[in-house]
Amino acid sequence: MTGPGIYTIGGGRQIGKTTLMKQWMADLLQSGVVPKCIAYLTGELIDDHHSLVMLLTETLNEMPIIGVRYLLLDRAWCYHNGVSGDGASEGSGSAEAE
Repeated sequence: MTGPGIYTIGGGRQIGKTTLMKQWMADLLQSGVVPKCIAYLTGELIDDHHSLVMLLTETLNEMPIIGVRYLLLDRAWCYHNGVSGDGASEGSGSAEAE
């Protein structure tokens, strides 16, 4: 991941996706990226698309405007599937439009 863009990481449970993201954050810091330019968010905190937009907006507004900003969203499936962080369903398990 060498340039600006939107990157996704997919895969089964417990294969290291979160670990990879945290290792990438450590690499960014070691390469000189200012810590305030890196934000790590989890889907476990997002109830709906309004919460997602609000959280992203607030986070980006708090980050410096200069340089590249890194916004890492982990466990996005929690928001999309209506599932809690422990994998237990909190609803129909579907985010499809009604």
